Amino acid sequence: MELHYDDAFNPLPASLSQEPAFNNDISIQFYEKGIPQPAADDMDRLYQNLYSSYAQFAMTRDLGAVHTYVARRGGDPLAVLVFEKQGRSIRVVNSVIKLDQQETARFVREVFSRFPDVGAVSFHAVQAEFTSLPLPMQRYRRSEDIVVSLPPTINEYLDSLGKSTKKNVKYYMNKLKRNYPSFEYRVYQGKDITEQLVRDIVEVKRARMADKNQVMTGDDGEIERIMKIARVHGLVGVATIDDKVAAGSIGYLIGGHAFGGVLAHDPQYDSYWIGMLCCYQTISACIERGCKEYHFQWGKDEYKFRLLGVQRDLFDVVVYRSTAHMLLHPSLALRTEVGGRFREFKDWLTDPQNSEKLAARAANGTMRFVKQLRGQTAPKKNESSPAETADA
Repeated sequence: MELHYDDAFNPLPASLSQEPAFNNDISIQFYEKGIPQPAADDMDRLYQNLYSSYAQFAMTRDLGAVHTYVARRGGDPLAVLVFEKQGRSIRVVNSVIKLDQQETARFVREVFSRFPDVGAVSFHAVQAEFTSLPLPMQRYRRSEDIVVSLPPTINEYLDSLGKSTKKNVKYYMNKLKRNYPSFEYRVYQGKDITEQLVRDIVEVKRARMADKNQVMTGDDGEIERIMKIARVHGLVGVATIDDKVAAGSIGYLIGGHAFGGVLAHDPQYDSYWIGMLCCYQTISACIERGCKEYHFQWGKDEYKFRLLGVQRDLFDVVVYRSTAHMLLHPSLALRTEVGGRFREFKDWLTDPQNSEKLAARAANGTMRFVKQLRGQTAPKKNESSPAETADA
């Protein structure tokens, strides 16, 4: 986790209304209690990201409790950030997006000018490649987004796969079609996605997890939440055999970016690689629709990298008005620090090389303990055991 302290900070004049505040050719607007439609449209176009979309925010939070910040150059949006004011701090609800250093600095500067009682601004799970701002800052890796950059055609994507993956895609697809002539793969978007289709895929996922002795959380409320976004941005791929769901994926398409959600397949088709084939075909469907990137999202599953996923780190960032204000937010600063250290340890622990070293050290430590225990309980040389003394 990186920490940066620098009190050299000159705030801009406060923006006290919805009227634009101009800094050279940059206009700044704040909107209280809501996301106006023009700002919502700008946000969707600018970020093309599920976790920074109007549909997602409308589903997951009370829009009457959020505020919106918009920075524009001319008519073009530079940043559209939705945030909640929580006492003396502000939490930005946009996540997974890439934060520009200059725009982030501009935003916190404007926020501190507009809200004089606020001493800290936090961002959750964002791509923040910068390690410093002209303000005290905490930053640590929270998670990752595994992303595939997509070529213009499906053939180019197939050709770019590794030799064995490319071979397996062709082999298992032919095998599946040969042994199951009724096999069919279809893609549904937006209003064509039915609740029953979503339920069928979720049930296949549930059965798959049960086969692995795992329990899938989720209920009708989860189905309803999926459907709310799916009707706007949904992209569902489903593989059927004899008109029954054999595999399926529930994802979302926003601009040139696709986001994978639920991926499931029936365990009885494990020997046909059907889960991987469904994922490959879903990515192919995204390429056909002109997508530039496919987001597997978090989790370093091996199949994501086989399908050319590349890891992009996501960070939690907290920016303070001054070092004094960091001391005035002890719980936030401490929570951020502890979260960063815990994540560093978790990353270290999940690294295969480190986990092997840790296992070896644990095994060696156990062996030393056993040997020590034996040494303490075994009779010493030239000494009689209690039994031998009794017999004497």
